[in-house]
Amino acid sequence: MADKFEYKPDEIEEVLDCPWCSSQDRTPWCEIYQNFPPVKCNVCGVVFLSRRLNENGRKRFYENYVYSHETEDRLAPRLKMYEMEYKIISGILPRGKILDVGCGSGRFISKFSPDRYVRFGIEYGKEAVAKARELIGPDFIFEGGFLDTHLPEADFDLIIFRGVIEHLPNPRQVLGKACAFTKKGGHIFLTSMPNLDCICADLYKTKWTQHREFEHIVHFKKEHFRLYFQEQGFTEIIDKDLYWETPYAKPEEDILEVAETIKLKRSGINNAGKESPPFWGNVLSMVFRKN
Repeated sequence: MADKFEYKPDEIEEVLDCPWCSSQDRTPWCEIYQNFPPVKCNVCGVVFLSRRLNENGRKRFYENYVYSHETEDRLAPRLKMYEMEYKIISGILPRGKILDVGCGSGRFISKFSPDRYVRFGIEYGKEAVAKARELIGPDFIFEGGFLDTHLPEADFDLIIFRGVIEHLPNPRQVLGKACAFTKKGGHIFLTSMPNLDCICADLYKTKWTQHREFEHIVHFKKEHFRLYFQEQGFTEIIDKDLYWETPYAKPEEDILEVAETIKLKRSGINNAGKESPPFWGNVLSMVFRKN
């Protein structure tokens, strides 16, 4: 999916090591891309950008991120998604201390009632932080990256990553800190996250609707998280593919569009100019409980 951002030459960095396993053994994921070439790690199987925005570029990119993603046409369906995802996790955890990493403007964490939850958030973008502090409270929203943030207490019942891990240059380190900050019996919730192991990723590659090269710099399969959290002493308790019930789904149209792309591919025709539709399996929602 094409993103619009005019970056400067000094805002780019080359990436030699896989951000998940540190291997340098990789092959091109596809031949067609806009700005940054995606590659597949031949050791662990994640797909990542071998060139990407550096720290300065990311800071500038995320400065106005919340405004571009909370326009009227985008916000209405997103609020419906928040409600669906809240129901998933609140059914497991009806009360407790929670942390939303990459909380944006705080709209999702605001779904959790302050009568039953102690709510904290961490956000990278300055303007999003200001909005979240208005909504949740200035003492509960921290500005910066998760690894650099000092939290007053580290025994969370729930840590949320909603559409966050794919944005991070250091996902393993971030998840490691999250595991350490989750209390025994607590949960980590990954949701609204691109799922590399889906038909649209395979068919459309960089035209997959979840491939956003300035934002989504690494793509995972569910198995990456299953193995990782098992090693960290967690048990998977929920695995959901959110599509049919979402406001983005148009099942008949989407199925026909994907079927047409499959037909063209079998005929040797590259449908690279067309972006994938929202579709089953595109995004994942998983919950892991600390043993």
